[in-house]
Amino acid sequence: MAERRSLSKAVQQQSGVAYMKEVIRGTLQIDLSAVLLRRDFLREQGLRFTEGCRYGYAQEFLFLCLLHAQNIVQSPTLLKRNSVFELKRGKMKPIGKDIFQAVEALQRVEFLLQTSFKQESELEVLFTQELLPRAVMNGVDIMLHEGNGYNAVRGILRVLGYDKLLRVGRRTEKNLKRQFVHGT
Repeated sequence: MAERRSLSKAVQQQSGVAYMKEVIRGTLQIDLSAVLLRRDFLREQGLRFTEGCRYGYAQEFLFLCLLHAQNIVQSPTLLKRNSVFELKRGKMKPIGKDIFQAVEALQRVEFLLQTSFKQESELEVLFTQELLPRAVMNGVDIMLHEGNGYNAVRGILRVLGYDKLLRVGRRTEKNLKRQFVHGT
């Protein structure tokens, strides 16, 4: 009994919104393959992966699950990967502007925050000043790394409207602010 009590004290039980804030701030990492969900929960909430989205779908799905979850319990057991059964990725072909599907996925979550979770203003600010700009800059970095020209990337950002997402606020991380100044 004493061992169970000590385990139950060590296990965190927070709201999904609290977990989301920690994920955005980078203080917590959640591996989607280690998340256990009830089938009834997915059906009741109408949660599923977005078809046709190759980049960012896992993060979108995880955030939607966290927003809709009532009870979230952290496992008292630390899971370890068994690399024997992992699939190895070969060299990938260039992604191009498809990388910005990750931004679109986050915008779908942001829309849900703005419409159904209006009381979570701090989370919405973290989304607009931290997560979305970071996703855009990640896409920019990938496109530049693939050999796309600086002006071509700026043009894509302008056409897609993502240049407007690169707003600096008081919640924006310092390294991200520096990328805005030096990168775009």
